[in-house]
Amino acid sequence: MNQSRREFFKQALGVAGAAVAAPVILKSLWPAIAQAQGAPKFVVPGQGMAASVNYSENKKSVPKDLAIERNGVKFANQTCSGCVLFTKNAGDANGKCALFPNEQVKATSWCKSWSKKPS
Repeated sequence: MNQSRREFFKQALGVAGAAVAAPVILKSLWPAIAQAQGAPKFVVPGQGMAASVNYSENKKSVPKDLAIERNGVKFANQTCSGCVLFTKNAGDANGKCALFPNEQVKATSWCKSWSKKPS
């Protein structure tokens, strides 16, 4: 095949452009791809029910008036994994919360509905 220099550079620039754009496009599509492959959907802090119960993956962001002792447990020791509403996943530290039936929560997260699991 006898290709002109101009055609070669056009094709080379097209391939280089695609190589640069592909990671950006794939990164934007990743959540949809992961969900389609059965990856668990996690609760998004600040949206819907999560906002109404002050769900937080970072306890440092919890308002001071909510960072209180509950059921005899200091705030520092309250996480989803120690809550009666939490059910741990098999083979994973994260799990399900009764408040978010179709989503997962991180075991180290917290919300104001926290209630101590019975011993």
